[in-house]
Amino acid sequence: MSQLKNEISDSKFNMWRACLAIISIDGRHSEEEKLWLSERARIVKFSKEQLETLERELKKPVDIESILPLITDKKDLAFLMHQIRVIGNIDGLYDEDEKAAFKKVESIVMKGIDLTSIEKEVQKMEDESYHEDVVYKSGNSASYLENWFLGFKKWINPGDYKEP
Repeated sequence: MSQLKNEISDSKFNMWRACLAIISIDGRHSEEEKLWLSERARIVKFSKEQLETLERELKKPVDIESILPLITDKKDLAFLMHQIRVIGNIDGLYDEDEKAAFKKVESIVMKGIDLTSIEKEVQKMEDESYHEDVVYKSGNSASYLENWFLGFKKWINPGDYKEP
């Protein structure tokens, strides 16, 4: 599928196709699901060709497993995980088929993810955010009292900037 200006990427489009497959998994489309779909069709910048594909797949759903490999951007996969939860609760009936579909997608998405390295990276980012220059930054450099107080806090809390 060619990428036109303002058209969503193939990965994102396939993420929306997967959402449609999840909506169709229980064999029915509630009024809430139809409203949700029409809102997405209005908000998301689908091309004419993409909208035609979605309309066709609404009538004749495709298997989600055939779509998942086409979602190549990790952000799109993560968003799909969120959307499955949203979709599952739109009509107030998060049934067993939808739960099973979520588990299947989750296992496929999580298969290639190293959570340990992600947790370490997030911890490092959090630790770096507590640098003393940020924690003890004065909001008013002209205020003698504020600067003295921040200096005092830094003096009584040397080296541990998580608890200013």
